[in-house]
Amino acid sequence: MNETYLRQRESHAACPAAKLPPCYQQRREDLALWLKEKKFSSSHLKSLMARIYRQHKAKKTIPTLMPTRLIEAFDECFNHSLPSITHSLVSSQDSTVRQVVTLHDDAEVEMVILPEGSRITLCVSTQVGCRQGCGFCATGRMGLRRQLQGYEIIAQILLAQSWIQKNRNILQRGRTSLRHGHALAVRSEGIISNVVFMGMGEPCDNTDALKQALSIMLDPWALSLSPRKITLSTAGHLQGLRTLYHSFPQISYALSLHHTNSRNRRALMPIERRFPLEEVLTFFREKSQQHGKVFMIQYTLMRGINDGLEQAQELAHMLRGIHVKINLLRLNPTVGSRYQRSEAQRTQRFARCLKDLGFTVTERPSKGEDIQGACGQLIRHKESTEIKNQEKIIS
Repeated sequence: MNETYLRQRESHAACPAAKLPPCYQQRREDLALWLKEKKFSSSHLKSLMARIYRQHKAKKTIPTLMPTRLIEAFDECFNHSLPSITHSLVSSQDSTVRQVVTLHDDAEVEMVILPEGSRITLCVSTQVGCRQGCGFCATGRMGLRRQLQGYEIIAQILLAQSWIQKNRNILQRGRTSLRHGHALAVRSEGIISNVVFMGMGEPCDNTDALKQALSIMLDPWALSLSPRKITLSTAGHLQGLRTLYHSFPQISYALSLHHTNSRNRRALMPIERRFPLEEVLTFFREKSQQHGKVFMIQYTLMRGINDGLEQAQELAHMLRGIHVKINLLRLNPTVGSRYQRSEAQRTQRFARCLKDLGFTVTERPSKGEDIQGACGQLIRHKESTEIKNQEKIIS
């Protein structure tokens, strides 16, 4: 149960000059073991967790009743440094914020802040690059540079939250949405309400770090996020999906499907060769029928590739027996991709066909497209093309 902390302790004992373990990947059980080892009372555990994870969220400094010697011991045993936000770009269209995070080894990942109505959603990365090689995705063409560690995933949330607190006015620039006929301003307290693992990388290809990060995200003493507000998106990595679902069945899961024909899907998404869509959907069907679980299906419409009525009917057929919500996405342009966005008329016809067959369908607008911050556009900052009409914000 305390393998993470034990590995960190053994590594540091073997090499005292080694870098201290990050405090931002310590789970409740890890810190309980540390308190016991250092002969401090377990009654300080909740305050210690708050000191690590809540100080970036609260408006006021977290009060502490911990003894000074405990704080000093903790500071001596753990590394408190965070990566840095080195670029922030704000969309002039919808106030989406695209941010480049530079890690300790100068590797770069991107995260996206999406303000909408009363929600602030953070799109988080799980890898530097991605090994899946989807033809319509800029990140996939990077290849996989390395996996992110658990604390590097958590760091994105802490960094974004701190940035939002300092720049709430940017997210408030008249961006409202209508619900039941009333305009809703972006939540004034500036707190991230939703997290989606839809940034750079395939989350299910990095299960150890994801399990560690999710434990911290869901812990009410740490980041205290609702499981209903966390969505993990996968291209269909069935092995990792099984592992993560077993540990975290309560969060939401989304499948990037994008084609109904196995051969054509392989051309779009090479992961189909390892994990056939039929097997992934069988897993979804089992969990949906056993637990009543509702899954999200993401389907990006591409002109002449997957946007015909025949494909809509095939999609409806293969999803029978699974509780799903279907998100129809606009293809976002990326340099070097030969795929084109489906026309509005074909998109509407595709959606209407699915609705007539009894499915819940949402046509999702692209956000942050003018700053290359939309789905499929995230790529290492040094490799990205010039972004026009951008507004740079000092972080």
